[in-house]
Amino acid sequence: MTDPHNLQRFLDAQAGGYATALAELQAGRKTSHWMWFVFPQLAGLGRSSTAQFYAIADLTEARAYLAHPVLGARLEACARALLAWPERSAWQILGSPDDLKLRSSMTLFAQAAPDNPLFSEVLAVFCAGEPDARTLQLLGVADSSTSAADDEAMQLASRTLGHYQTNAERFREGTQDHDVSQNIDALLRHIQAPAPWQILDLGCGPGRDLRTFRALGHNAVGLDGAEAFVQMAREASGCEVWHQDFLALDLPAARFDGVFANACLFHIPSHLLPGALAQLHQTLKPGGVLFSSNPRGEDQEGWSGERYGAYYRLETWRALLQAAGFVELEHYYRPSGLPREQQPWLASVWRRG
Repeated sequence: MTDPHNLQRFLDAQAGGYATALAELQAGRKTSHWMWFVFPQLAGLGRSSTAQFYAIADLTEARAYLAHPVLGARLEACARALLAWPERSAWQILGSPDDLKLRSSMTLFAQAAPDNPLFSEVLAVFCAGEPDARTLQLLGVADSSTSAADDEAMQLASRTLGHYQTNAERFREGTQDHDVSQNIDALLRHIQAPAPWQILDLGCGPGRDLRTFRALGHNAVGLDGAEAFVQMAREASGCEVWHQDFLALDLPAARFDGVFANACLFHIPSHLLPGALAQLHQTLKPGGVLFSSNPRGEDQEGWSGERYGAYYRLETWRALLQAAGFVELEHYYRPSGLPREQQPWLASVWRRG
């Protein structure tokens, strides 16, 4: 029997995981790792090697998956198992970011089989009837308003990253002596796991803080969207550094004891921040700690020169983090020792709930 789409890769994975996945869905709580090959997504969404291996190339492959006598039946069985828990949210059943992956998977198969109401029913119950906009765009069926919003967000990111790329050397020279020891201490003192710790330096820039974490004996990984910073950080710290756009984060699950997000999350447009926070939540180990520092404001967002930013009040920032499943540990304003009106930075520390 020919297999032009290599659907065998799903059969191989499900041989050791499907029964567990179905049992966990029937129990109303996912506790192991099987999302990629049970609820596959469209290619172009995930960036990890696992996500890419199990990605569905297009609607033709999605229809072949549904028509497969084993895989199609199993997908429908898992969807029905979910629908047995209408009183729970996708987040309560699957956790983050697998609740987002469910939306994208069901969007794909609803498009592949418009005459089968099952997948649209899952979207209606667990996603307020809203399909995944990025999946629709990749399929070429997104409405013009969705496509325009996504295109605008990508343009914002491109322009901001372009600024940092062009001014990378100047930025390194201007920030290399900044003292952020207060922020590093705020992250580390709340981590409860045995040291040395696994630390993600999000928006690591030229690598100043990566060097500090490594000097303290921890295992640090950097991440930045500007290619020039990625290269600088690798050379400066000797650490592993990932090149990822904040608007398309694809982070490993339960990898890090702490995430250090110093002066970076404010660059994410407000309507896309929940997705980024979901990625940070799931990449932390249970009980892991997130540190964030951003310039504060009155919930406005827009351009500051060539950089886009969103500037939140404490109350708004707190609500966003709590909605993402974080528990507040502390917050403070910087620089320390000055009147509040001379403290433009809001720093906060959160534990994964």
